Amino acid sequence: MNPNYTDDLPRAAHWHSRREATSATIVRYREMLDDVQTTQVVFEPYRVFRPVVADIVFYIGCICCMTVVEPYLPDRVLRQFSLVQFVPGPPLAPLRGSRGSIAATYSVVYQYTDALWQNWRDHLLHEEEGVLVRSGVLWESHHDYLPWFRTVSHLRVSPNRREG
Repeated sequence: MNPNYTDDLPRAAHWHSRREATSATIVRYREMLDDVQTTQVVFEPYRVFRPVVADIVFYIGCICCMTVVEPYLPDRVLRQFSLVQFVPGPPLAPLRGSRGSIAATYSVVYQYTDALWQNWRDHLLHEEEGVLVRSGVLWESHHDYLPWFRTVSHLRVSPNRREG
């Protein structure tokens, strides 16, 4: 991170490029990330747009644009919408995937039919999962979420530090 960053600079100026980062800097930031507590993580990029968020934002499934089909899973990022984070459903399994020697040859194919999108209301987040966080408790999550998260995520970014 750039210690000289101010809000009037472009957002990308908040971080140093890979060339500018030293090993000591990387170690220091990894340790800082490892020390972050759950209650310190508040990620709300859509706060200013929330009053106009439409139900379609909570569609779960694939979205198609021309020949590109991508999964869209808002149940994995409910906290971004100021909702209590529940354990999300399983990720969408692709029909097939292939990886070539360069990124341009990477291909993942998901099942998609226009009927899914045309009936998007049948594929919305369940109403009981659309619970707003309590005022002042922006890191709130369902009691099952953090134990689940610990089983599927890397809790430390420093290779030599253990969970304490």
